[in-house]
Amino acid sequence: MGEDNQNKDQNGVKSLLTGLNQEFKEREIAEKAKNMSIGYVDLTKLPINIDLLDIISREQSIKAQVMPFFKVGKKLRLAVIDPEKEETKNLIKELKEKDFDIHLSLCSEESLVFAQQKYKSELHFEEKELIAEDSARVDNVAQEIDSIRELPEKLKDLKSDEALNLLHVEILRLNASDLHFEPQKNSYRIRARIDGLLTDFFDLDLNTSQGLVRQIKHLARMKLNVVNVPQDGKYSFKATERSVDVRVSTLPAKNGESIVMRFLDPKKGLLSLEQLGFSEKALVRFRQAVSLTNGLILATGPTGSGKTTTLHSVLHEINTPDKKIITIEDPVEFQIPGVVQCEVKEDQEFTFASGLKSVLRQDPNIVMIGEIRDQTTAETAVQASLTGHLVLSTLHTNSSADAIPRLLNMGVAPFVLAPAVKCIVAQRLVRTLCKDCLQYEEPEEIVLREIKQVVDNLNNRGEKIELPTKLPIAKGCDKCSNTGYKGITAVSEVLFIDATLENMIYKNPTDMEIIKYATENGMRTMWEEGILKIINGETSFDEIVRHINKQ
Repeated sequence: MGEDNQNKDQNGVKSLLTGLNQEFKEREIAEKAKNMSIGYVDLTKLPINIDLLDIISREQSIKAQVMPFFKVGKKLRLAVIDPEKEETKNLIKELKEKDFDIHLSLCSEESLVFAQQKYKSELHFEEKELIAEDSARVDNVAQEIDSIRELPEKLKDLKSDEALNLLHVEILRLNASDLHFEPQKNSYRIRARIDGLLTDFFDLDLNTSQGLVRQIKHLARMKLNVVNVPQDGKYSFKATERSVDVRVSTLPAKNGESIVMRFLDPKKGLLSLEQLGFSEKALVRFRQAVSLTNGLILATGPTGSGKTTTLHSVLHEINTPDKKIITIEDPVEFQIPGVVQCEVKEDQEFTFASGLKSVLRQDPNIVMIGEIRDQTTAETAVQASLTGHLVLSTLHTNSSADAIPRLLNMGVAPFVLAPAVKCIVAQRLVRTLCKDCLQYEEPEEIVLREIKQVVDNLNNRGEKIELPTKLPIAKGCDKCSNTGYKGITAVSEVLFIDATLENMIYKNPTDMEIIKYATENGMRTMWEEGILKIINGETSFDEIVRHINKQ
């Protein structure tokens, strides 16, 4: 016990002497700075904004022996060991060429090394190519998710960039569209959206989670020290033979920042309209509209219903060398070869409305506007469709018929809208049944009654649909995480505007009047298209009820 106390005393003395020695060195550096008529700084006593680490890389900091420690606008304060060092002068010159107003302060070598640890402990900037093979989606989703739930222990021992790359790999393997970081009191809940549904991955300790959050924000070019206002950003990472884009959104929450990452993987590719889930009957009407040389075509539905994907598939289908196609998107989600794609920049006053006016001066044949949000955009889009352009856009409405009253209520005049609009597609995304555990059972009476009503209505309108005695159900197995579903498909209704509907628009019709005429003249509603997907064994009655309102 006496020996232990003696060792403690010796260590205490050493610590005290080290501290006094360092204090003496700092006084020497301060006096030297005074003689050189420049500032002095002790970086060990100064909190360094992590955002500054993005101005000078770790390699530059070590080579030039320079550390940024304060910035306001373009005014940048740098801590240096020797202002006359060649590498230091070269780096300062580079920063001045970037319009930085540089102010130097002398610091000790120990102080600089201490501050440089920030690079190692806070962020790891390298963008590394993924090593894991992600060429195919895993067959057994449940087994893969069970494996993922063991990741927290692995992530704790990794640098933040390596931990994020590991999550990248798992997202690609599961074909997930989004990754969510949700702050809890003492941890972060990590979830992913697979086939349209959020799935719990695991809870991650605060220290590891915050390191990942900082890494994500850095890659997405967000302000690391800003945590009380929402931010949006983007970055890319390399996967097997491709680059995957990630859109990042932050939101201040009670226990920290909520992060949502959307993965735009070019490997998924642009699907054909058939692959998206359009029925043959709906496709005939839709393709009739997109073959026109002018007019307005709208895709409607709530957020996440696949509207933009549908329009991209249309552009891919009609993109030929004799057509000039320009898009205005927020953001550009999929790049289409041969198409000029522009991205909205609100801070530079390049909006859908202002961008569309500029685009029309580029002599396009076809224009796609990411979304009609206001009267100005709506009126400009309608006018463009009347002056020889095919205009495609999206609108947030519950049904195809709702789009007409919505545009009229926005302020578009009926006599302008009527000749412009040619086709409106409304859609929802529903999960498809897992083929490995698909089973058919006799439906409950109430379900059979709903199915029969749709079959009778369609047959009364000239179709020939047989009423099934058994319907598919979601059973569940290991390969679909015991959900009974694997994959998604679109359920769509296509409202083609003929001469009669055009005349109706002049009279400001209700959505019910539009639906009544359209169904009497060949249109299937989303509810009817959904019921047919049940009969065809693609999805279940529960899934249709969950996503689609009966009209």
